[in-house]
Amino acid sequence: MNLPVQAILRFTLCALLCCAPSAHAQPWPSKPIRMVAPVGTPKEIVARLSAETAKILSLAEVRERFLAQGVEPVGSTPEQFAAFIEAEMPRWANAVRSAGIKPD
Repeated sequence: MNLPVQAILRFTLCALLCCAPSAHAQPWPSKPIRMVAPVGTPKEIVARLSAETAKILSLAEVRERFLAQGVEPVGSTPEQFAAFIEAEMPRWANAVRSAGIKPD
């Protein structure tokens, strides 16, 4: 299925706005809302999604809605998010090993 970027952005924004209250139920940043794309998504699409998401998060109406729910909208670049994931991998790999979790 090949969805247009605007459809993906609309879905993402709806998901962010709908999920924000449940994210607020946990102390920030234990339940941050993250946006990811499937492996192999062209870099141009990732860049566009990132840029458009940043625009959406900067809209006063969107920002106010998040803040009213106790969530501060903060964006990052795909590179910053990749670095975050890279830094988290050893921690979570250790947690998975310690818990004895095995893939099905």
